[in-house]
Amino acid sequence: MNDEKSMATGTQSAPKQRHATGFLKFLLAMLWGGAAFFLSTVVASVLYYLGVIEWDFYGTTVAVDLSMAVIAAVGLVVLGGWRLLRPSLRAIGEAFDDAWALLAMLVGYMLYLFVICLIADEIDPADNWLSMTLALAGTCLCIGLAEEFVFRGLLLEGLLSLLGRGRVGVVASALLASLVFGLAHVTSDFGGLMSGDYGWMYGAQMLLKTLQTFLIGFLFCATVLKTRNLLGVSIVHGLYDFGSLFISAVLLSYDLDASTEYVSTGSDMLFSVIQYGVLCLLELPLAIRAARILREIEVPERGALYRDFAPSLPATAPVAPAGYVADTAVASAAPGAPVVPDGYSSMQSSTGQWSEPNTSLNMDAPVTFDAMSSDTRK
Repeated sequence: MNDEKSMATGTQSAPKQRHATGFLKFLLAMLWGGAAFFLSTVVASVLYYLGVIEWDFYGTTVAVDLSMAVIAAVGLVVLGGWRLLRPSLRAIGEAFDDAWALLAMLVGYMLYLFVICLIADEIDPADNWLSMTLALAGTCLCIGLAEEFVFRGLLLEGLLSLLGRGRVGVVASALLASLVFGLAHVTSDFGGLMSGDYGWMYGAQMLLKTLQTFLIGFLFCATVLKTRNLLGVSIVHGLYDFGSLFISAVLLSYDLDASTEYVSTGSDMLFSVIQYGVLCLLELPLAIRAARILREIEVPERGALYRDFAPSLPATAPVAPAGYVADTAVASAAPGAPVVPDGYSSMQSSTGQWSEPNTSLNMDAPVTFDAMSSDTRK
């Protein structure tokens, strides 16, 4: 129907313009996200060779993730998604409200680990525990900002630009972004999987870790779609990472370069499989919560990067009265509404005839069009 009206009026089809715009924004978002990953590694390498940072967990993580967050934020601004970066106490509150079950599980895990270590008499806090706590908090905040700006910012919003015309597309965007987020946590372990040296438990760890991270990412995607803000989920993400590492880094003084490996190759592989399996079961309610949020999202939802470039009416165009559409380019928005032809300012609803023309626009236009008015009301 839109194509017929476009041919009749000699205008370009608006839906095709919107589709092209969605694909372009998706492509640009993917390219910018890839550039953020690559350039952040380059920045960290340069800082290391200049002697600015140490090549350890804190130095490399802050350098990589902070530069990645900055590059991704610039990309969001350039591509039109700057609104996602606005500070919002409401968005932060809603992010914590959505993630309360996740944070409750985190507190339970921390208490469990603390009790086990206390019984085993392994508690050995570092002398500089306060500075280490602050360093860990800042590092985890950088991780949260970087991963949310890339995965829930560029990736999710880019997918929405392409797929978000209906609810299926919105859900598919969230699922795909969450899957990529999960796989990103085990990409460095694919070499060990392909070698086959570690048996089935190695692959089971990778699969369960991907699923566990996918469930968290799916909830974060739903929260971003509801709040249209990235800062809330970034803070929750950073807090979750901080709680996950606090016992090991501060109370046990472990080397975080080793303790942050997600897939084990030692004698504790079976324990790691069981641990990830339990976490996946405990996090299933997060997926249910996310599905309920997504069910309430209004569609179409094309994301913060998308813009509708459908042609608009000129400022001098005559204004149609209530119940009538003034231009065929937007007539599809009001099915059945008669269209005011060029040069006429209104329609007489009582007689169904066109009123006197606006002579400043069309001096030669006829006064009444009975046939045309009847066609447009079909």
